[in-house]
Amino acid sequence: MPEQERRSNQRFQLNYPFSLSCIDKDGELLEFQDSQILDAGAGGMRVEVPGGGSLTKGSQLVLHCLPYKDNVFNMEDYPVAVHVEVVWNEPDSQEVGFAYKK
Repeated sequence: MPEQERRSNQRFQLNYPFSLSCIDKDGELLEFQDSQILDAGAGGMRVEVPGGGSLTKGSQLVLHCLPYKDNVFNMEDYPVAVHVEVVWNEPDSQEVGFAYKK
């Protein structure tokens, strides 16, 4: 029997590489290179964040996503700021679940 989907919104597979930076609860800048949005929907996204084990559940962050094009970060575009909350973190798989905040 297939596992029942627990999300209420449809998810779209993206596999979109980007550079992720955010401010942690102590005001320190955290940067994670080679991150990748695995899938996203209206309520949040699942992201692969190498070294993202320090992102704790319940943390509210502003992600600054810098587009990645042709294996190079596109510095001509402004980073996209996305307000999120960490809803789960699986350090073994390097995956983090973010819910969008308003």
